[in-house]
Amino acid sequence: MRVSGFMVPADKVHAVDPKDTIENAMDLMLQHGVGAVVVVENPDESFHTMPLGILTKTDLIQAYHDKKSIRTPVQDLLRLKMGGGDDATLKTCTETMNRDEAAKILEHNKMHHALVVDHKDPTRFVGLISSWDITVECAKDDRAWPWNRHEDGRVHGPHDNDDTAAMASSPTSTTQTPQQHGADHHHSKMGDSFRQYVDDLAVGTTPYFGD
Repeated sequence: MRVSGFMVPADKVHAVDPKDTIENAMDLMLQHGVGAVVVVENPDESFHTMPLGILTKTDLIQAYHDKKSIRTPVQDLLRLKMGGGDDATLKTCTETMNRDEAAKILEHNKMHHALVVDHKDPTRFVGLISSWDITVECAKDDRAWPWNRHEDGRVHGPHDNDDTAAMASSPTSTTQTPQQHGADHHHSKMGDSFRQYVDDLAVGTTPYFGD
């Protein structure tokens, strides 16, 4: 699954202006039940303007610990968060990366959110991903076994298309898989109810909770 299949699109990402207050950001997160907002100048004018950063609920907890006023502009929190060294560079991924590549970026940088940019234009913001999104995708893949989910988020059996008949390898089992019995046996063994189950594992926008 590519990042474009499970990211929150830019036009659905909640944003605040750098001059908005901590209170504004907190109200927005609570109102929409999200764990992060992007900070971007004039957020209502363009969905694809590159954000200045990501403000998370952890940042709000840190602000409370530091006894910051709720009237403090969020740009002040970003300035403290990003510092002046290498951490000042926004970490991004592209919409064409696969799930595991995006997960490595989050893991390497010890963060729970990353901006998604256009692979042809790294200054164009196209979405946001979180560790929650990665977790959901892993869970969907696990439930779809023994078949691989494809880029459209659905599971295609061997009777659908010979090119998409690749079986997923079980990391813990060496027993015979349904493919070894043939496609007809697979269909009769698992039945339409199984096909409906895996087809229901469709891609959907997931909330970007977590921090």
